[in-house]
Amino acid sequence: MTTEKTKPRNIGIDIYKILCSFFITMIHFLGYSNLLTSADITKSNFALAGFMEAASIIGVNGFVLISGYYLSANPKNAERPVVVKRIVSFLLRVEFISILIFIVSFCIFREIKLSVLFKSIFPVLGQHYWYVFSYLVLLIFMPYLNRFINAVSQSELKVLLLCMVLIGGVFLKLDIFYDSEVFLGHASHGILWFVALYLSAGYLRKYGVKNWVLCGPVLLLISFVLLAANGFLKARFPVVEQLGLSNENSVLGWTATVSSFVMFQRMNKEVSKKANSFLQFVASATFIVYLFQEHEAVRSHLWRFIDVLRFADAPTYTLLLVMVSTFLGILAVSMVIEALYLGAKKIVLDKLTNAVVQKAEQIGEKYALGKK
Repeated sequence: MTTEKTKPRNIGIDIYKILCSFFITMIHFLGYSNLLTSADITKSNFALAGFMEAASIIGVNGFVLISGYYLSANPKNAERPVVVKRIVSFLLRVEFISILIFIVSFCIFREIKLSVLFKSIFPVLGQHYWYVFSYLVLLIFMPYLNRFINAVSQSELKVLLLCMVLIGGVFLKLDIFYDSEVFLGHASHGILWFVALYLSAGYLRKYGVKNWVLCGPVLLLISFVLLAANGFLKARFPVVEQLGLSNENSVLGWTATVSSFVMFQRMNKEVSKKANSFLQFVASATFIVYLFQEHEAVRSHLWRFIDVLRFADAPTYTLLLVMVSTFLGILAVSMVIEALYLGAKKIVLDKLTNAVVQKAEQIGEKYALGKK
């Protein structure tokens, strides 16, 4: 989820990243509370929660698309030292933040479990975060994907994207002889879908869109109308739910994400340096919003404290306020963690990253000489 400094920042994309982080929080807000299935929920609150659930389809997809947009823009991301440094830096960031969250959680709750401790120290090996593992694989694929994007023609890339989206978002879901989760992973978790989003971002970065109104707000409106229709059908025909047509790795997930990204990409405006720096800082902290609320030392305590179901029959504006406040509260904590991480990065993590990269290069050179 890092971004390049070789091109001017697009504040519209930073705002979009923050919005995606909000919708990821809403996925957990609704999922861990089972608010939509509560017997006490009012019709207006059901409508609000249903809208949030539908809109959340862009959350994870948006993060991957943003990463692909920036990572595919820099030719140096196809060079081995740059790729290794990016991977090591990403792993150390996750490692530092995971351990820091565990320490803070222990100081507050005075609770320790060996399984949580293991996952906190080894977040990738312990599969603490599914997104971290999928994103790590994407970083490994990055140089090859970038070379591919720059090597093929626009029409070839367009055909490949169409095939990947149709196969992943339609065929594997509708064909009764295949289990789509084997090929795609659950919902948005599959690396195949991450690759499709990365290539989509590369296409948008390289070629853009001819008609941003049609590919932006119009396509987004159509996507949400179809998502609403799908939600209506799911409530009456359970088989529709099994098809996963409103999952992130679906045609609607792809169209909603691409169209919303195009809209926010167009919102790029010049702002003061201070405002731009602050927005970048907040956008960077959104990754920690995910790491914090999904950390096993925090997750159960967090949602038990919020107790979403007590707002099922509250006025709709109250439920909306709780949704927004929950996100802003987690974001505030994440910004503090981000500041601590940046301090550690400056003092020790950058040096550690360079040392690991240098060692990896030495091993690579020895291996290359050995092959000769």
